[in-house]
Amino acid sequence: MKRKRKLNIKKILVIFLIIILIIIMPVLGRFTYNSIKEAYLKSKNYYFTSNIIGEDDYTYTNWGGSETYVINFELYSYENPLRVMKEDLDCTIRAEITSEDEYENKNATCYIVSGGSSSGTATSSTLNKTITCTENSGNNMISVSVYVIPNGIISIGDEIELTITAETTTPFSKILSSQITITATDQSNYEIRDEAQKDYAELILSNSKEQITTVTLQFNPSVVRIDSYDKIFENRTTSYNTTTINSVDYINSVEFELAPETEKKIKFYKTDISSNYKYIQNNNNYSTSIITVSY
Repeated sequence: MKRKRKLNIKKILVIFLIIILIIIMPVLGRFTYNSIKEAYLKSKNYYFTSNIIGEDDYTYTNWGGSETYVINFELYSYENPLRVMKEDLDCTIRAEITSEDEYENKNATCYIVSGGSSSGTATSSTLNKTITCTENSGNNMISVSVYVIPNGIISIGDEIELTITAETTTPFSKILSSQITITATDQSNYEIRDEAQKDYAELILSNSKEQITTVTLQFNPSVVRIDSYDKIFENRTTSYNTTTINSVDYINSVEFELAPETEKKIKFYKTDISSNYKYIQNNNNYSTSIITVSY
């Protein structure tokens, strides 16, 4: 009986090992194939790399859900300064929206431009480019931008998914691909710094987006009055409204542009310096803002 049990245990172990091998062999095979292929391409001084597109997927949350989102990346025909292709490399870049809305329609459209800027007329989601080598007065690199345009306002917490693929077929074949997820989040970050007996409260605005955003401020000038010497009033795109108090016109709302990835401070002089208008978002102790901020 003991011998039988030992034999059964050995059989189970053998069967278990065979199952494990069956499972990992395809993965191991692909890994080995890709490693051999990559080594061969490098031996021929063939390189096709990117600072973003490739093996990894990415999630971005610095997006408000209504404006166009821009994904910037670069493609290279080199691995490092000592390993550089010495011939031009043709490639095709594609962007495809893979997420849908509740009606099974694409919830966004996208197009691709090269050079990091858009003329506003590009509509194609496929781009054919040549990465010029140094010997042909190139720098073995191109910059690419994918513009993602929502087909409607995307609610906070909802996502747009797209796949960006870059492929070359001549003089060798290689594909770089990544899935990008853009999640709509609340970008209206601001706080008011203040304390009692201080002449003014200070509004701190933050724009974490990669694009210019328009900010609207509304307030009661009988309580706080914006610093009319602030630099926002030097910008021609700034507009404002006024209200009359005791026959004097005071600004009660202002709309201006906030540069990408910047922080802006604006003074608001208090009519009652004994008041404290400190405000911190998502803090129950400071839940009321004397200034309405809209992004």
